[in-house]
Amino acid sequence: MSLVTTVVLATVLVGLALVAIAVAARGARDTAPDTTPDEAAGERDRALPERPAPTGRFVMERLRILIVDDEPLVGKMIARLMAGHEITTVTSGEAALAALAADDRFDVVLCDLVMPEMSGVKLAAEIAERHHHLKSRLIFLAGGAVTLEAKQHLAGPDARWVTKPARYAQLASCIAEVVEAARSVVHRAASAAG
Repeated sequence: MSLVTTVVLATVLVGLALVAIAVAARGARDTAPDTTPDEAAGERDRALPERPAPTGRFVMERLRILIVDDEPLVGKMIARLMAGHEITTVTSGEAALAALAADDRFDVVLCDLVMPEMSGVKLAAEIAERHHHLKSRLIFLAGGAVTLEAKQHLAGPDARWVTKPARYAQLASCIAEVVEAARSVVHRAASAAG
């Protein structure tokens, strides 16, 4: 696939993501069907590995969420979608690392998979090295155009991701799974120590 084709596909996917997020941000998140326009048309994105939808309960409490997306408008729309939580939005892997260096007490990190300069996979590796406790709290936002490295990473047993455009129910459910899993680890560690 040529660079031009990849850029065109990414642009189309960002446009679709913006439309879906805008609809959800206007209050349609409770009434919108749980499918994207492509799924409704019977077309599934085959560029990403198959993965079952998250099944956790929705998050009701206020969480600290770091959103990393190189498209500022997408980051803002996801922040609006997750209104009610404490949100920090950055537009690059480098900015995410700077935010984490200042304060890494986030409950969840939502990270675009394909970004210039530092991909989501590379950012995940940096987070695992510098902020190990956040490694299991990372959720990727994956569009259709992905690299082989990204596709392999998403196919891993511990990778959590939602497909762009993210649906509120899927995103909230995935966040709930991450938070619940993190609390289980903390609880087990506290029980073992006490």
